[in-house]
Amino acid sequence: MVSGVVLSQVILPAIGLVLLSAVLVDAFMTVFNPAEYGGPLSVRQNQLIWKIARRIGRRRGHRALALAAPLMAVATITLWIMLLIIGFALIYLPWMKTFLVSPGALRAPWIEAFYFSASTATTLSIGDIVPDLPLLRIIVPLETLAGVGLLTAVLQYMLSLSQRAQVMAAVALDIAVHLGPKQSPDEVSDRIRRSGDVSGWGEWCQQISSSLLSLWEAHTRYPILLYFHPVNQYESLSTQLGSLLHLRRAVLRGPEPGPLAQHPGFQAMCSSLELYLLAIDRHFLPGDDVADDEENKDLEKAYQRLVQETGYGDELRNAGHGVAESPAHPPKPKSS
Repeated sequence: MVSGVVLSQVILPAIGLVLLSAVLVDAFMTVFNPAEYGGPLSVRQNQLIWKIARRIGRRRGHRALALAAPLMAVATITLWIMLLIIGFALIYLPWMKTFLVSPGALRAPWIEAFYFSASTATTLSIGDIVPDLPLLRIIVPLETLAGVGLLTAVLQYMLSLSQRAQVMAAVALDIAVHLGPKQSPDEVSDRIRRSGDVSGWGEWCQQISSSLLSLWEAHTRYPILLYFHPVNQYESLSTQLGSLLHLRRAVLRGPEPGPLAQHPGFQAMCSSLELYLLAIDRHFLPGDDVADDEENKDLEKAYQRLVQETGYGDELRNAGHGVAESPAHPPKPKSS
């Protein structure tokens, strides 16, 4: 009997410390460490949610997939909070009978340990249960600090996700407006070849390059951004990257590249597009990496895998287009 009590006083707190270490590592790698592409727990959880959403999306369409990223964010936050509460509850559990209870008496130790840990982590404790052991009276304020720090990290995480998702949609719309139905990439390239005026389009390419580099950095910090799935495809960056690939091919086609090919902004855009597509494919998409033999085919294959993984590939093919050459465009206004 005594050995069982001693064993519980060792095993339960040890499990609690493991859970606390897991939430600490996962939250730190997700919110503060951009070099790790997300925490190990949240990344696997998000992949599972996306697989389920893809299966539902085959029947329910894009609206079901659009809910996946918000559900991932909620699930990640819930995971962190629950691991924090359960971890400290397991530390308190073997000594719950030493707690001072007012009013009444101690109820089921499991329930009371969870209740005390939850109220302490959320700073909502009303003082009806108080630890009596000196060591626990030191640990309790640490849980309060951990809870406040986690809630602060959660707020930063949600605000950053929202801001970067809006930037992704804005960049996608920018590409759709400039390379839309009224001026396809081929038409833009032909017009520039005839006029030789590259300054305006070169500056625009430079802006797109800066946006892609910024978004790639955001992906390394918040991998969940890959799963943001706008219902309207022209707001999806993954599909609109096809327009940039199309422009790249149109400018560089033929024995002599067009005049835009010599502009530093266009060259920067091509380099940023290559970095973005190949890095996304290498770090976030399942399966084999894109081969490194022929550059153009590498980018096309990376783009195909991206739109397929993000749930737009089937619709683009059903519309009668090749995935690598079928960026979506804003709907044309209806004539009155």
